Amino acid sequence: MTSKLSSESQLILNVMNYVDKNKLGDVFNDHDFNVKDHPELYQYMQKLVSIREERSEKRRNKMNRYIDQRLNTFAEVEEMYNSVKPVVSKNHTREQDIRPVGARHRKHERIIKLNDDKYLINDGAWDSIAWWSWYDTSVTDTTSKQYYVPHVPTASEIEKLAPIMWYRKNGKEYLRVRNGSGNGGHQSRYCFLECTLPSDLMFYALNGKQYVCNINREVVDKHTKTIPDGQRDYMYIQWGDIWKHLEDHPECKYFLPKSDYNPACKHVYYPNDNEHGMNRWNGWGMDRDDHKYLLFERVVSASGNHLGWEIAGNSFTFESPRTQVNKTRKARIKPHMDKFYEYIMTMYPLLDCGLGADGEGHVNWHVYQDKQAVLIEHYTMWQNPNATEEEINALKDHSYSWDWKGKSKFIEHVITKQSHEARPTLVEMFVLDSDLRHIKMGDIDLAFTEQQLKSRVRSQYNRWINKILELVSTVSEKKVVTHYQKEVI
Repeated sequence: MTSKLSSESQLILNVMNYVDKNKLGDVFNDHDFNVKDHPELYQYMQKLVSIREERSEKRRNKMNRYIDQRLNTFAEVEEMYNSVKPVVSKNHTREQDIRPVGARHRKHERIIKLNDDKYLINDGAWDSIAWWSWYDTSVTDTTSKQYYVPHVPTASEIEKLAPIMWYRKNGKEYLRVRNGSGNGGHQSRYCFLECTLPSDLMFYALNGKQYVCNINREVVDKHTKTIPDGQRDYMYIQWGDIWKHLEDHPECKYFLPKSDYNPACKHVYYPNDNEHGMNRWNGWGMDRDDHKYLLFERVVSASGNHLGWEIAGNSFTFESPRTQVNKTRKARIKPHMDKFYEYIMTMYPLLDCGLGADGEGHVNWHVYQDKQAVLIEHYTMWQNPNATEEEINALKDHSYSWDWKGKSKFIEHVITKQSHEARPTLVEMFVLDSDLRHIKMGDIDLAFTEQQLKSRVRSQYNRWINKILELVSTVSEKKVVTHYQKEVI
């Protein structure tokens, strides 16, 4: 019994047979070969390309949001909700009213109607439906230590934590935008906002901070290019120009702070586990809304034309931590710091630095561990010259926990004593964390001039030595400043 070949496999077979039959040789690596000179072969190839493009498109559609889910007005939100059929399956009932805002396979990204004047566009992070099960619910014994009680957010909590909320009041339309809760990264939320916010409210992430940018649609259109490609045109935004526009117009950027609101912070997940904690991992944050979100009002002309957006509630700014340098101590150590920099520049070409650990010049986690283990040994001996080998080895086994904090006097001792055995290891640690690593490997950006490289490395050294000698202290911590403005609720 022979299996039926797929259309793609059959086409590949036809191509190979044609090439062999006509003794065309290695046509795939022959840059002078023109497939159009062979109409039959050209036809096979065109069909093959078409099949692969279709498969690629399906794969891309499955992974991405291939349906434009940007909603620009309240009327569009309302129309979207009314036009989308609820997802009904063995997993979901009609009563759950799951209406995807985009592709139906991304059903967790759904539009929720609260009333005729208020809609949520949710990403599934906080929902009454458990989209992801990161926990074990197989334990049914309510007295077991592993018995788990999931947290199900209330309708009020879902409304407060939704990434996007549209509502209208007194004939005006409002849009509320919310970041994720917690200090970590919320990449799914960022991607969702990037794809779902209105066309002229753009999501923007820079240096670990997130913004919503009120950009006039004309600016976006100006930097949008269209490339004709056969039957359809591809449009793409020249993001570099958009970011340049934002740099020139900082008033367009509104900082979108992360929230500390976590309704589950006091929830008892494991009611029978007093040993490891009934809450375990989710006890961070606060159980009341901190109102860390942005509220915009849609501005329209007397004739109803869309004019843009205005901030209609609190705005926020991020203030970086303020630091100061211990100038007295630095002045005393500076001659030794300068000499150690000269030592680094002399020694680094001669040291392996662990760059050949895998034979290809890549640096892995174990390379750092090995260097840290050497420093731990020297640091332990410096603290206690009578430390036994067993005590040192026990500490070296935890080299991954090496921390520069509290070791500034030891580092100062190493850089001031020219014969200290830990000096080469310090050199290697700096090389791994600076451009010297790339210079040594030969993969440095060729756009840099020699003088620029010297300046970059020196700046990197200054920051590094200030850190490990603890010459810089924090005067005030980073904070988010709220600029209060009464909002329409």
